[in-house]
Amino acid sequence: MKNIPSYRLGPQGDVSIEALYQFCVKQNGPLIFTGLFDALPELTQWSSAKLRQLLGNRQVMVNVSETGLFNRSQMQAMPFQDYADYLELPPEEKKDIRYMQQQSISGGLANGCFPELSALVAIDKYFPEHAIWEQNLWFGPAGCMTGLHFDIPKNFFMQIQGRKKFYIVPPNSRNKLYAHPATSPRPNFSRVDLTTDFEREFPLVAQTERYEITLEPGSMLYLPECWWHQVLSLDNALSVNIWGNSRWVGLLQEQIASLPIMGRGLIGTIVNLFNRQPTPAKPADQPKQTK
Repeated sequence: MKNIPSYRLGPQGDVSIEALYQFCVKQNGPLIFTGLFDALPELTQWSSAKLRQLLGNRQVMVNVSETGLFNRSQMQAMPFQDYADYLELPPEEKKDIRYMQQQSISGGLANGCFPELSALVAIDKYFPEHAIWEQNLWFGPAGCMTGLHFDIPKNFFMQIQGRKKFYIVPPNSRNKLYAHPATSPRPNFSRVDLTTDFEREFPLVAQTERYEITLEPGSMLYLPECWWHQVLSLDNALSVNIWGNSRWVGLLQEQIASLPIMGRGLIGTIVNLFNRQPTPAKPADQPKQTK
C-alpha cells in the first residue's frame, strides 16, 4: 500500500485555509489534511441535535440496504426526526441499514435540497468563484459502504463525526478494476469489493497501486478527478463534501466511460425538478422511536 501525503491546516500548520484550494488543484494525487476544526471552528456546529433543529420533520430521502452496500438506489422518504431517532437505535434493533447519502446542500442542477445547512459548510468561502459544483451531506450508521467507483468532479471530503475508511486506486485503472461496461447503468462502478479477499476472482487488481486510509473527525481528504474509491463507515458518521468543477480538456478514460450515466443523471434531475414532493414512507417502514 502507498502512503498519502498529509498536511496540517491553519496559521501554524503547513497550509493555510486561504491557500488550500490552489494547493490541492496543483497536485496530481490525493491529499490528507488535519486540523480542520482549528482552521474552521464553524464545522464543530455540525451534530445530530443541530440537524434536528434545522431540519425538524422535513421529509428526507434515505437509501435502504439489507447488507449495508449502497451501489444501487432504493430510496424511501421519511421525516428527518425519525431518521435521527433511527441512527440512535442499537444495531440489533435496526432491521435494515439506512443511509442519508449524498444529500445536496447547495449547487448542482437542482440548486440544493437543504440550503439552510449551507452556512455550516464554512470552507466554501475560501474557494474561488464558480469553483464549486455541489455541496453534499453524508449521514449514516456504522457499516454503510459505497462500492468502488469514481466521481468526475474534484472531491473535498470533510469528516465531521465518526470515522470512514477509504480504499483508493488511481485513475486510468479501469482495465484492471473489472468496471461495469460504459453502456451499463453503473459505468463508474467496479465489480470489485476491496474489503474482501478479491484476488482469486479479480487477479488484475493486484497490479494496481492502492491506498487505504482511515479519515478521522476533523480531517479532510482531497481526491482529484476520477480517482477510484470505496468508502466504509466505521462508526455512526457525519461527513460533508464539496465537488469542484472539473477540467474537461483532455478527457480521462474514466470521464469518457461515465458519459452514459451522466446522460441518465441529467434526465433524472430534470424529472425530479418537476416532482419535488417525496412519497411518504409506509407506516410499516418507519423505524422504532427511542422516546
